[in-house]
Order: sequence, then C-alpha cells, then structure tokens
Amino acid sequence: MALLTPILIAGLAFGAEVGFWELQRRKLQNAVDTAAYAAGTQLRSGVTDEAELKTFAKSVAEVGGYAAGEAGITLATPPASGAYAGNVSAVQVTLAHSIPRQFSRIYSGDPVEFIATSTALVENGRPACILALSHGAPNSIVFAANSEVELEGCDVAANSIASNAIHLNSGAELDIECMSAVGGIKDDGADLELNDCGAPMENAAVTPDPYSNLTKPTAVMGQSCRNVDEWQQKDGEPLANQRYCGGATINDRLRRLDPGVYVFDSGDWRFTDNAKVEGENVTFVFTGGARLFIEEGAKFNLDAQDKGSEVGGGEAGVVLYFDPDDGQIEHQLLGEGGMSLTGVVYAPKADLKFASNTSSGTGSGGCAQIIANTISFESANADFESECAFSGKRDMFSAGVIRLVE
Repeated sequence: MALLTPILIAGLAFGAEVGFWELQRRKLQNAVDTAAYAAGTQLRSGVTDEAELKTFAKSVAEVGGYAAGEAGITLATPPASGAYAGNVSAVQVTLAHSIPRQFSRIYSGDPVEFIATSTALVENGRPACILALSHGAPNSIVFAANSEVELEGCDVAANSIASNAIHLNSGAELDIECMSAVGGIKDDGADLELNDCGAPMENAAVTPDPYSNLTKPTAVMGQSCRNVDEWQQKDGEPLANQRYCGGATINDRLRRLDPGVYVFDSGDWRFTDNAKVEGENVTFVFTGGARLFIEEGAKFNLDAQDKGSEVGGGEAGVVLYFDPDDGQIEHQLLGEGGMSLTGVVYAPKADLKFASNTSSGTGSGGCAQIIANTISFESANADFESECAFSGKRDMFSAGVIRLVE
C-alpha cells in the first residue's frame, strides 16, 4: 500500500488539474458567448466597424473573466468560417487563453491553450417605414390630434430613450402594423389599431439606419448655381442635375421634371399657391442650410430613381435628401394639395413636420420610408406602404432579435 500511495496522490493531483482545465474552458466559453451576444447588439444597432465591435466585445469578455488582452481576441463580421460565413448579419468572436501547468508540468513545460468561438446572428425584426433617429428627444414622433396615419406592412419606430419617445395625442387615428420605441410611448387616448402585435413595444432595441452610409451626389452639389428663375417664371424650365441657390418662392403652375438630381442650396424654398411638381426618377437634395416649405395649395408627385436608372450621382430609392451636415433644421411639408412620394425621405439630422395628405403613390411599387431626427404629423392624413417593387430602397427592420447560433 505504501508503494501505491505516491501513485494515488499523483492520480488525484492530475485529476484535479484536468478538472481545473475544464472549469477554465467553460469560463472561457461563457465569456466568448457573452462577448459575441454583446457584439450582436451593437451590430443590430447599426455598428459595422470591426475594430469598434472588437473593443466592445473585449470589454464584455473581461467582465466574464477573460484576461488575455488584445492579443487573444479576434472578431469577424461577416464570419470567415463556419455555417454563417459571409453572412453580414452575423458576428463571430474567438477568445484564446493559456494557463501554466501545475502537476502536469512533469510531462510538459508548455502552457495549456484554450480556444473558444461563438457566433451571434442578428435576425430581422419587423419592417418599418417611419423611423425617428434621435437618441434622446422627447416626442421624437408625434401624432397630433386630428392626424390620420395608415401604414400597410410596416411599423413606426423611435430610437429615443425618452419616456415619451412616441406621443399619441387624443384624437389621432392610427391603423398600423405595430409600434416600438427604445424608451417609452405616451398615449393620451388616441384611436390606435395595431394589426400585427398585441401592444406597442417599449424598451425595444435600437432600429439601425440603413442609409447611414448614403453617398451624396457631390458632382451636382459642386456645380455653379443656376438662375432660380427657371423655377419661378411661368415659362421657365428647371434643369436636371443642376444646383439652384439662395431660395425662392415657386407657385402657380405645373412643373414636370426630367429624371435626375435637383440640388437646392441655401435659403428657403417655398412651394405654394397651387404649385404642382411632378417627376419620375427624381431626387431632391437640400443642402447649405436650405429649408423646404411645401405650403397650402402646393401639390407634389415625385417618384425616386430606381437602381437601374441612377442619374446625376443620385442614390437609388431616395426621393428627398436633407444633408446631415446642415444639422437640426425643421422642414415643413404642409401642402394640403396633397403629396405622393414614392421612395425614401431621408433627413437624419433634421426635423420633419407633416400637415398634408401624404401617400406613397402608385409608381414603382407604391412605397415610402420616412427617416428623420424627429417626425411630427400635424392634422395630417398619411398612407404609406412598405412593399416596394423597385430595388433601390433598403430594408429597414425594427425589433430585431439576436441568437447564438454556433
């Protein structure tokens, strides 16, 4: 028995060390799972830069006990290997960690290496067609009394953390699929009909901006200013792919526009007094502090460029573009003559105010998205659809979910 005692002790020591290895492996797997899920939350909110995602994942992994630093973590989106290789909605995190041997050092002096990998998948949530991007504004989306909004196949979403991120006033009428806010939703007694969810979703996930990397039509924006009389005079004809500066009041006749980009640089641009503007494959760009006023009596019927007919450097799918470099400017789309906008109204830093009969039209599939810093519907009658036949519009999803898939 005395002869066997050292062997028994060695076996117990080796077994304890192997058990410790298994504990470290499980801790590392838990840390990488948490890190991958955390990176998925950032990917869902629109962060795609790998360096930024890696920094965030590393900080979360370290809370879970990971201690190998920058050298031991790799992150890839889309993953380069595995079942989700090439999937832009997936992020893969790998952690490598080594520990020194104890009793087993008599067999080898090399440290014990552990590698753990986890992949998180962001699954599309609900299609949205109205999105307020402000992260903190109260009333980032307002449905005022007497406003009527009908959305077919799409949701309303707000990224504000305010307790009243979305405000439904008494007297507002909404017939929509669903509604979500990162913060809260204040309902003062609106007539709210939700067709695809049981109740508005508060404390929801951030809805990413699918147009955050939108390219400006810089070629047209850099041209010399043309005479605004081409917009004002009865016998004038605005030219496509041109830049107009200083503001103007446009009224009292029909303007049929050729396909292309129309840049409005600086000043107030007022469409009023029965002005009618029509055009297909058109993009309006407002820059240099230019403000848009579609006033009572004006009528708009604009259809954005599709992917197959981009002209003048315009972005497919965008019908109204408000330069984010201009900051927080309010644009008023109040014309009671009616507006039919097919495409994307993109104002990521600006505030949009609607008080008109607005629809998504019938051209190119009859769809629209409104994306702005804040959005208000004042005595407006809006009717939008999200099913688009043309390929320029980008998908926008709210309330996305995250799963660990491998």
